[in-house]
Amino acid sequence: MSKKSIKSSCLAFAALLSVAAWPVLGTDLMPQSSIDRMGAQRYWEASLTLEAGETVLRTALLDDNLYVMTDANRVYAIHALTGVMRWSRIIAEPGQTVRGPAHNDQYVFFTTGGTVTVLNRRSGDAAAEPRSLDGVVIEVRHDSATISKGSDHGVRPKDVLQVYRVGDSGEASGDPIAQLRIETTSNRTSRGRLFRLNSGLKAQSGDHVLAEIELPLERVKLPFAASCAAVADEHRIYVGAANQRFYSLDIIGGFQHWQLMTPKTVTATPVLRGPNLYFAGQDGDVVSCTSADRVRNWVFETEAPIFADLVVTTDSVMAASSDRSLYCLDRVTGKRRWRVRFDTPLNQPPVLSGGRVFQQVPELGLVVLDLAGGEELWKRKAGGQFLCQFEDDILLLVGDSLRQIVRIDAKTGKVRELADVADVRFAEADRESQAIILASANGELLCLRSKKAPYLKPAQLAEVLRNDAKMKITERMDAERKAKADAAAVAPAEEKPRLPEWLLEDDFLSSRNTAKPVGGRGLVDAGEEAPPKAESTAKDESDEDAADEESAENSDDEAESDESEGEDSADEDDESGDDEEADTADEDSDSEDEDSSDDEADSEDEDSGDDE
Repeated sequence: MSKKSIKSSCLAFAALLSVAAWPVLGTDLMPQSSIDRMGAQRYWEASLTLEAGETVLRTALLDDNLYVMTDANRVYAIHALTGVMRWSRIIAEPGQTVRGPAHNDQYVFFTTGGTVTVLNRRSGDAAAEPRSLDGVVIEVRHDSATISKGSDHGVRPKDVLQVYRVGDSGEASGDPIAQLRIETTSNRTSRGRLFRLNSGLKAQSGDHVLAEIELPLERVKLPFAASCAAVADEHRIYVGAANQRFYSLDIIGGFQHWQLMTPKTVTATPVLRGPNLYFAGQDGDVVSCTSADRVRNWVFETEAPIFADLVVTTDSVMAASSDRSLYCLDRVTGKRRWRVRFDTPLNQPPVLSGGRVFQQVPELGLVVLDLAGGEELWKRKAGGQFLCQFEDDILLLVGDSLRQIVRIDAKTGKVRELADVADVRFAEADRESQAIILASANGELLCLRSKKAPYLKPAQLAEVLRNDAKMKITERMDAERKAKADAAAVAPAEEKPRLPEWLLEDDFLSSRNTAKPVGGRGLVDAGEEAPPKAESTAKDESDEDAADEESAENSDDEAESDESEGEDSADEDDESGDDEEADTADEDSDSEDEDSSDDEADSEDEDSGDDE
């Protein structure tokens, strides 16, 4: 079988593995006839395994992860475009309020009353942040020392730090003079036992301590109870609190970078975009400030509290206020571009798609506005949750007790098709990929995409599985390395061990077998019987090589040469397996035979030529 064929088979097998992770397939959330009428295709479907009495409470789609959260505060993380289950775990005790989730490049954040839970996006494991630690020896007493770094900086008992002497330049240089094994920690300092590495130098106050450490980040404590979901960048968490303050906290240590007074509580989820932070609250103000140092860029005042989340685009900020108005603000200056007034307060954020704004208005229904100027394009009194746009049509999820999906002309609002989906309770949409994910209360999932979208391929599944597998293996290797270092009471190696090469390859699912393919053209016909197994592949290859060499030397005497080389080959098969020594011995033997009997060989050749 060729390498290409083997690789395709492996990819298909990986696809089967991913599907096998689901306990039940073939959900019945939407019949095929209804899917066809919506201009969609059944992309993937699955069923979650819930405990007895457990039901789905809500769903959220962030980047490539779909999060399904239950009333037991269990979270399932699923790759949105393939349906591959990534992980599931309990986030908090049942009954606790869980806000979020929010993402940064590595982690997912769930906000409870007084903490923010930090998990790896792909594995769901408690996060571990590698970092370099640089501290100073404060005091030395006999064989123990106190340093200027503590638990807030990631130092933990049993950590081993290197102690360096500071040179004239004020920086640590040369080899370490001692090691410090941490025994106790406080927030800002630690104390441990010294082990001398240089008999001529003793550790003293002012020496530097350096280490590469991994800090567990499972939870970050909040100064006060959270009033909204936290968001985060690479280093900091940003969250509003019940004490009418907005905080910037360090992910690693949990210590406070800054706080900002707010006249009233911030309830809407803040938004991070580049270096700027946007948030709004019950004071009715929309605020833009720098995330690094809380410098205010601008403040826009509405006339009533804001409960709906802000929507921030590349050039605008959309705010739905309970003063019965929808505002479109310039993202850089905060100046109002347009305002549309309604008859009732707004409590849901707008949805932007295709240059249109879809706003749910109580008692009025779904109102569709032009994004550029705010002019009304059309409205639907029956309302509906905007899902996605397939070519010239949009899909809405409507109804409470009797759920339906409606296909509507995007320009006019005219209904084209309608389908009953009684069991659907939640819906999320990846509008960039034109994908809709429907969910029921008992954990059934169905992903729909436009009929014109490409089908789900095994290569997509294999890619997700490969990335997740690489990450988990890497994390396990790091954990084993750290455990060995702790057991030996020595500092971890400065460089992490090199990963196996197959983890770094793009095609690690392809075969590594170097044997020649079975069959004349590298193809296997499943309908034919398999050829009998060869007694020895190595023997066959050796016989062929020997025959080729002899044919080149004595092309006129093939028969006799075959007999002679056949004996040599049989002798080689009886050897222990050292092919190179056997070949050398055969060549020497052949050379001696030729030298001792040149006349006889010539005579035989002539006779053989006459016979032919």
